[in-house]
Amino acid sequence: MEVYFVRHGETVANRSHRHQPEHTRLTVHGEAQARDVAEELVHLSPTHLIASSQVRAVETAEIITETIDLIPEVNELFCELKRPDSVYGWSHRGARSFCYLFCWYFGWVRGCNDGSGESHAEFRARLLQARDYLATLPEEARVVVVSHSVFMNFFVAHMCQTKRLSLRQAYGVLRAIFATKNTQILHLQYQPRVGQCGWQQVVD
Repeated sequence: MEVYFVRHGETVANRSHRHQPEHTRLTVHGEAQARDVAEELVHLSPTHLIASSQVRAVETAEIITETIDLIPEVNELFCELKRPDSVYGWSHRGARSFCYLFCWYFGWVRGCNDGSGESHAEFRARLLQARDYLATLPEEARVVVVSHSVFMNFFVAHMCQTKRLSLRQAYGVLRAIFATKNTQILHLQYQPRVGQCGWQQVVD
């Protein structure tokens, strides 16, 4: 099975590098990005289109369907990491964000998380649920998943690892998150293997 993760198109919060809630919408440029990536995806002959239930991902998927004749499946498993309400609107590179991420990684709620966000353990469990869901699709499927930078990069990191990442691994994922551009494609492959991880990333 071929899986193509696509980050959603640009939003105003992406442009200003700020945490954003689920209802933020695409900019005009983000809509254009979605049309451009659809032209790339159509050559891959996808058989399935899945979108996170967050507005920016759904809008991106809907634009993709103007080029690719598939009805998107909206699935909450592929949503972005839910942050605490207290960090929305704040800069990704600010002190508040780094305090939150540090506490999130170690599972500390008091002081840096108001309880409205998703814990590290909860997020990791959802990543594995999403992985297992994709594994139920036909072996010959070519799946496009419209999702989010944090989700995509943590998915790749955990597709063969169920335990919490080491600090070194987490730092690598953080760098990848900041480097992932809107509508960038991550290509993965899945082939069932007895006693082994069947997932791998493909560098096109």
